[in-house]
Amino acid sequence: MEKKNKSLGLILKLVIISLASVAVTALVIVLICRAQLKSTYESMIKEVLKDAAEHLQSQLSYEYDGDWSLSDEGLMKGPDVVQGEYEKQMDELKKATGLEYTLFYGDTRVITTIVKNDGSGRLVGTKASDAVIDATLKGGRDYLGTNLIIEGKEYYGYYIALKNSDGSIAGMCFTGRLAADVRKGVNKAVTLCVLVAVISVLIIFILGMILNRILSRQMQGVSESLSLLAEGKLEATVDDQVLSRGDELGVIGNSTKQLLDEIGTIIGKIKIMAGELNKDSEELSSTSAQANQASSQITTAMDDISKGAVSQADSIQVAMGNNETIGMSVEAIEESVGSLNDASSEMRNSCGETMQTLNNLIVFSDKVSESVGTIASTIESTNKSANAISEFTDAINSIASQTNLLSLNASIEAARAGEAGRGFAVVAGEISDLAEQSKASADKINEIVSQLIKDANESVDVMKVLSENVEEQGKQLNATKSDMQKMSDNIDNVVSSSDEITVRIDKLRIAKEELGSMIEDLSAISEENAATTQQTNATMEELAATFSLISADATKLSQLAKEMHETISFFD
Repeated sequence: MEKKNKSLGLILKLVIISLASVAVTALVIVLICRAQLKSTYESMIKEVLKDAAEHLQSQLSYEYDGDWSLSDEGLMKGPDVVQGEYEKQMDELKKATGLEYTLFYGDTRVITTIVKNDGSGRLVGTKASDAVIDATLKGGRDYLGTNLIIEGKEYYGYYIALKNSDGSIAGMCFTGRLAADVRKGVNKAVTLCVLVAVISVLIIFILGMILNRILSRQMQGVSESLSLLAEGKLEATVDDQVLSRGDELGVIGNSTKQLLDEIGTIIGKIKIMAGELNKDSEELSSTSAQANQASSQITTAMDDISKGAVSQADSIQVAMGNNETIGMSVEAIEESVGSLNDASSEMRNSCGETMQTLNNLIVFSDKVSESVGTIASTIESTNKSANAISEFTDAINSIASQTNLLSLNASIEAARAGEAGRGFAVVAGEISDLAEQSKASADKINEIVSQLIKDANESVDVMKVLSENVEEQGKQLNATKSDMQKMSDNIDNVVSSSDEITVRIDKLRIAKEELGSMIEDLSAISEENAATTQQTNATMEELAATFSLISADATKLSQLAKEMHETISFFD
């Protein structure tokens, strides 16, 4: 099994990418929240400062009657000196609200809650800025300052005009708050947002690691199953937890299980067919060997028949010579009865030999007929086996096509899986190569089987001609035997009638003529038998060559079956 990849897993990479996306999103949200909180706080401070300034203006303007003025005793409202009273009220307001309050007469601070940095007293007698003077004293407009520097400190301040009864502007009311307090509130809210974001990222990270651990373990299980398959082990399984998932991993797991099941089924079928093919090829080889042996036996029998035909021709020649001797001796029969008896005995012996030769020919003819039947049966069995092999090769081609389709689906799923599916893609490639090899082997077997069927059909035609010739030869041998039997009967008559030879000399001449005709017929039959034997020998030589080709093809087929069985044996 290959070593595990030390690089980050696909799920962990996705978790890291998701975590980075969440972190960036959280950072952007925090920045947006900070800007929004700052804007919101500024709006709220403005409203608070405005309300406080208006409240101060209303309270100071209507508590005493009269217009505003400044005397040596301090700020006055009409005839009343309000310096101390208003200062006390503004201190109480500061205590209640936490805001800074200032009352301007003209552009100068006359009452304020702001204390100097050196602790020497309140910040009175100082001037307002030009921007405030232009906006409020001269323009009569409210003014909000967001970066006011008062006594070295940054303030948010709101200015509102303080008017006399005739509407003229006598001074200004100021309410303010340290900018540091505002930033503190904003920073506190931002810190809370950051804390929430960090906690969210941590939670996502923990969940992602848990998910990575679960999914990585399940994907590792699928990968190990595929690795076992790559090693030829069909007992590989997929975890039920993976199969029960409804996501892409579940689809991959189910596809992997289906692939394992299909490959197991296909390999099992191929193994069975390889065994049957091997068995059929061995049977075909054995059958072709038997047919070749039978062909050799037929050839030997035909040689014996040929020899018998030659012997028969010699006997016929002797019989013809004897017939001539009979003709020459007819006139001296009366004087040569003893010689006639000797000649009759010699003819009887020759006839017996001829009968024995004919019987041998008939026996050999029967053997040839039986051998021809055996060969025809063997060729028919060979033809059936070849057709069965052709069906098996078609099944192998079909299986190879299905395996290629499965390999293509597996490659597509492996491409979708990316890096994690690389091993899956290698397995799919190996399966595709195996399918191509199976198809090539099946095509080669088909080619050999087609040639085998063609040769078998030609052998059937040859055997048909041979069977007809053997049958005709049997008929001719039976006819010859019948003639020879007649000849034997005549010779017996000659022997039994030797005492009547003189009286029946005319009959003997007639018998001589009949014997000559019979010998001529026998000679013609012998010549025809010799020609038939030669033709049969030539046919058997062709048949022997055909069986040699069948035997060679059967050997190749057996070798291909063994190679196919060895290839399939890679899978356990």
